[in-house]
Amino acid sequence: SMCDLHGVGVEDARRIACARVAEWWDGLGEGRIRAGGKSRIGDGFAVVVGKGRHSAGGRSVLGPAVLKALVARGWKVEVGSGVVLVTGRARR
Repeated sequence: SMCDLHGVGVEDARRIACARVAEWWDGLGEGRIRAGGKSRIGDGFAVVVGKGRHSAGGRSVLGPAVLKALVARGWKVEVGSGVVLVTGRARR
């Protein structure tokens, strides 16, 4: 599962990413339950933020903004090249 935020402004990107991740998570339903130590959430949810080549300074503005918003809402995330991957809920 994924959503692509190329060309989206920072505020919208935060809002869209959080909404889409929540929808994905809710849609998993019982699939989220760990089966024999393995969680069945597949490869996670990828939020494509781009590498920021077109941003001022050539650094992604969306990546850090989206990452912070997701972490603040308790998601477990990994950062890839141009992608923020949500792998589940962070243990509180």
